[in-house]
Amino acid sequence: RAFAWRPGLLLPEKRLHLVPVPVTIPAGRWRETTVRIRHLASLTPAAREARAEKYREADPEREFQDDYEGLLQPPGSPRPWVPRPAGLPVLSPEPDAGGEEDFDPDAPVLSAIVIARDDAGRIERVVRSVISQETPEPFETIVVVSGSPETADVVRRTFPDVTLVELPDPVFPGAARNAGLALARGDFVSFPGSHIELPQGSLAARIRAHERGFPMVTGSTLNATRTRAGWAAYFLDHSSALPGRPSMQLEGPPVHCSYEREILEKVGGFPEDLRAGEDTVVNHALARLGYQAFRAADVIIVHANPCRTARALARHHFSRGRGFGRILIDAAPAGERVIGWDNVRRHLLGYLPRRIGSTSANVNAWGGPQLRAAYRRVLPLVWLGAIAAWAGTWFELLRGPRRGG
Repeated sequence: RAFAWRPGLLLPEKRLHLVPVPVTIPAGRWRETTVRIRHLASLTPAAREARAEKYREADPEREFQDDYEGLLQPPGSPRPWVPRPAGLPVLSPEPDAGGEEDFDPDAPVLSAIVIARDDAGRIERVVRSVISQETPEPFETIVVVSGSPETADVVRRTFPDVTLVELPDPVFPGAARNAGLALARGDFVSFPGSHIELPQGSLAARIRAHERGFPMVTGSTLNATRTRAGWAAYFLDHSSALPGRPSMQLEGPPVHCSYEREILEKVGGFPEDLRAGEDTVVNHALARLGYQAFRAADVIIVHANPCRTARALARHHFSRGRGFGRILIDAAPAGERVIGWDNVRRHLLGYLPRRIGSTSANVNAWGGPQLRAAYRRVLPLVWLGAIAAWAGTWFELLRGPRRGG
């Protein structure tokens, strides 16, 4: 990778598997070249073993990649190395981006895509919190409703200027996101769900963070479900997004975020067969490609989670655990056992202490006195939610791959 140096440039802070391009250079400005590099690190068994050992030492807990044993496989048939043609341009030709007639001066800078299902009772309040945002540049609002004519009717009647996508049957969140993404025109896309309301200034802060050059932006989450179970769910799901956490560049993938639209196109959008965790898959894929995330503390959302009771808390996190189990199954290489020692060690033996430990550490670091006190009051319910998620993961792992999968 080559780029012009200037003072203040920062490379991604990931320790492994990063793309060494300054984070302030957006992916839209990257250009492919015709330059080739000959990689000789796998020519001999000794070289392959040395390379694999280097990664084992650098990543002993498999934080950055589940398995490095593929590095020991002999290379296939090499491509012939031919002389570089005389006069070949260093930069690859750009695809035809269309003529001046394609330029839209009124195109929005950001597309806010609200996905909803059975939300007729709250969709008006949610959408109104989006369309009432004041931003220095234009944005558009798209509402995707699946399998709920009543919810779609509220949007159609109350917000005739909002783009409505009505899907006749209920779909998982990834399919709903993709339906909205197909119509989005903004440079950036955000996905405020039907359980989220935006305080004034939220979208303006998000646009500011993106325009600093960060392709993924996350922020602070406030809790709107004030029952004991609701607080427990808030701490489990959003401890990394507490309002006391300062703005910072993140080393790994964010939990929830908005995106530079074109990077979603590069990974093919969101998986459509997951009941939960579709953004987790995408965020990890983008992080592996070197896209950097930024936490902007002034990007604030208010989340009303559905966990008003202990039973709802357990059911919700069991479902989220199943989603994580499906991610592990889908990520396993063909022919490899999903329930191997690594998964047993990390997700059976280590999951609960790691989940509770990281949640507690985040609350202690960024919660402030009031949130820390609330956390202590609901800690038994936090354990209940974590155990339910753990059980959901193993329920899905023990079911194994789906038929035909």
